[in-house]
Amino acid sequence: MKEVYNQSLIKRGTAWPDAMTFSFPFGFSNQDYYSQGQRLTPNMMLFAPGDALPEVRTTAEFGVQCISINKRDLTSYLSN
Repeated sequence: MKEVYNQSLIKRGTAWPDAMTFSFPFGFSNQDYYSQGQRLTPNMMLFAPGDALPEVRTTAEFGVQCISINKRDLTSYLSN
């Protein structure tokens, strides 16, 4: 999933319960964003269980690419 925002916002959500979600920010002018009260820089990635995604506060002109995968499939891939 890819989302692009043209205004500041608070993002909340969930994926399915057995998912692991990777979120990659992109397309903003070296501005920080915040998750769970912690300042994050543009080169950081978020990784969280699908049923416990952190709240994210963004600045304007922000985009995020999210990839979710089943925990079992990820574990199987990493163990090979």
